[in-house]
Amino acid sequence: MKGGIAQLRQLAKQRGVDLAKEKLDMENQGFHPSGGGGGKLKSERAQKLESEGKEVEAEIARLRRQLQEEEGKVKLLEEQIRQKSFQPGADGDGQKRMGAFCSEQTEQLAEMKFRCKLCMKLFRGEAFVHKHIQERHFSDMLASLDRAGAATGGGGEGGEAEASRVG
Repeated sequence: MKGGIAQLRQLAKQRGVDLAKEKLDMENQGFHPSGGGGGKLKSERAQKLESEGKEVEAEIARLRRQLQEEEGKVKLLEEQIRQKSFQPGADGDGQKRMGAFCSEQTEQLAEMKFRCKLCMKLFRGEAFVHKHIQERHFSDMLASLDRAGAATGGGGEGGEAEASRVG
């Protein structure tokens, strides 16, 4: 490396180039040497791209916060629907239909091995699959119960068909 620098200095001297003056000119143009002879050019374009990158990162953070808020609202609505539609004693028909949906979406693979047909996740007990379906696939369950209610002429007294339209 030192030999290369010496050759450059010798070449510049032969051609009449003042390296100190060239260094100052480059620094005035935005080129700043960093340590061992290397440098970093920070042009207006690079600065603009850096600024745009920061703006994009801020927008991503804003959208993430907004998404979290919306997911919270959805969970709250689902919980309200769950409480109105499926609470014990509220609607025996709704409980039966929910249990039937969970049973339809549960596959027994072995004595202590069950699978959720909606996402293929494995569980050790049928009750765990049913709980999983009620918590993770609630919207699928409501849509299915809504279709079943519409196919049978409304599904009784208020049932899940109306509850899925809340909000």
